Amino acid sequence: MIAPAQMLEGEMLCGLEQELLEFAEQHEACVLGIMQFWKNIPRVGPRQLGSAIYHYVDEKNEIYEFVKGRLRVLCFQSDGAICVCCHAFLKQSQLTPKAKIRRAVLIKKEYEAALASGRIKIQAEENL
Repeated sequence: MIAPAQMLEGEMLCGLEQELLEFAEQHEACVLGIMQFWKNIPRVGPRQLGSAIYHYVDEKNEIYEFVKGRLRVLCFQSDGAICVCCHAFLKQSQLTPKAKIRRAVLIKKEYEAALASGRIKIQAEENL
């Protein structure tokens, strides 16, 4: 299930933002690096970041991984233009844990169902 947003210093944070805040204390450079990648996505697209930074971890389900140091963020694309990030974790071994991939697949299915039923509306950002 998609993590609910919680209040922190007057702002709503999603589950991914909460995870990144937890990692920031010990892995600040990695968190800032991931955030910088995301700033570039509207301009160049995620695939232009290079395969060392952004690549498949589950080709069948089209789950991708952002990499910065030991920090990993799993995500998927929607409508070919939107990158939906699922969750973050620190790499512990050579391979991405199957449980982390299964969680991302579940989040993707929930997102797609919500989009199909009209519970999510995509709104284009201005100033891009």
